[in-house]
This record gives sequence, C-alpha cells and structure tokens, in this order.
Amino acid sequence: MNKLLIIFTLISSVCLGQNLTYQSEFDKSFKRSDYKSYISKDSIVFKIDDNIKIGKPSDLTFKNIYIHQGLGYLPMSVTENHLLDGNCKIIAISVAGTKRKGFLPYIQIRNEDGKFFSIDIEKAITSKEINVGLSENEILELLKKEKLELEIISAEEFERRKKELLKKLN
Repeated sequence: MNKLLIIFTLISSVCLGQNLTYQSEFDKSFKRSDYKSYISKDSIVFKIDDNIKIGKPSDLTFKNIYIHQGLGYLPMSVTENHLLDGNCKIIAISVAGTKRKGFLPYIQIRNEDGKFFSIDIEKAITSKEINVGLSENEILELLKKEKLELEIISAEEFERRKKELLKKLN
C-alpha cells in the first residue's frame, strides 16, 4: 500500500509540474527543460509544437534571439537575420541562467531549414521581436459593449467582431 501511495504521489507531481507561468523571479529549482507550455506576463500561451512568428529585429540584429552554433547559443549577426524568415516551431521551453544574473524563461525554436534558436521570451515580446496575437486583456477591451450601447456600431456588427476576436483567441 505504501509503495502504491509513493508511486501515485510521484506520478501526480510529474504531471502537475509541466507548465510554466511567468513570475518576476525564477530560481534554481525551475532550471529544467521539460516544460510543455509557458504563460507569459501578458497571458500569451506558448506550447511545444506551436508555430511562432518572428517580428523585426530591435536593432540591426535580434537582441533577444540567439542562434545555436558549435559553442552553444550565440548572439546573431546581421547576415543571419534572414534565417528567421518563415515559420519557426517551438521545440522546448526551459529556464536558464546563473545565480548571479538570474534565471529567465527561454523558448527553443527550429526554423524550416533545421537551425536552432533560443529566445528570451519576455524581452522578445516587449521589444516586438516576436509577433504575438492579441492578449486576453486586449480582446476583452475590444469586446466591451460601450460602442454598442452608444449605438456607434450595430448589434450585428458587434456579434461579427466578437466572433472574429474569439477565433483569434483560440
């Protein structure tokens, strides 16, 4: 009976520990790479095997996206910016860093040619290096009935916009 209880406890802790949510600080205990999803500060959900759209570099190069080369993940050069054109697929979600610099959530992606990249996800969102859809808060703001109540738009127009926004959310 005790063995069964121990096994059940271990299985439930493994199943519950696979999602990562934004926190202001991560510590060493989060340093793993087997998370299945990540929920950002803006309530944007990233899941393994999802496609991610890369935006424009924040400078001449991407400052929050790193390319995988023989020595590990290195900053990108101007000539490597074109490698992020097209679809990129999320292959891993992890927390990395050091005790001194702090721990941050990263998403590893692969482009269509098979090259690997790592994204400091929170900084990439704020610098618009990755394109994200509307957040839940933005969608709720757009769905407010103020325009409908002020008769700026009709009820049919409101319902049509509502359906479009809900499709984007899913």
